[in-house]
Amino acid sequence: RVPSVRALVTIAAPFEPAVLMHHFEDRLDEIERAGQARVLVSGRPFTIKKQFIEDLARTRPSDYLPALQTALLVMHSPQDDVVPIENAERIFAAAPQPKSFVALHGAHHLLLKEQDARYAGSIIARWAERYVD
Repeated sequence: RVPSVRALVTIAAPFEPAVLMHHFEDRLDEIERAGQARVLVSGRPFTIKKQFIEDLARTRPSDYLPALQTALLVMHSPQDDVVPIENAERIFAAAPQPKSFVALHGAHHLLLKEQDARYAGSIIARWAERYVD
């Protein structure tokens, strides 16, 4: 819904963001009570705030992806153990053209290896040239 956006990239994104809640469901009471909590996702600490939980609950990509009016690049590792690659396949299937899909073979969910991050960045830069002035 932002008219100036001409290209969009997802990396390791879930199709239904609410499914991420299973990574910190044991901390939901603390998040509700304190407004936030530290959780481990893929072995790394993150602060999850109540607003994030609320955003996850109301975000439904199936409602907006079919009407997407910008180019889309979906990037995902087939070996992702946080968000399975089927999520990327569903995002790709739901979005209209123009769209592209790149498998980040062997990459960690958070692109922890510099070579994986550089590879993803170079693909994004090259792909975006077509859509960005």
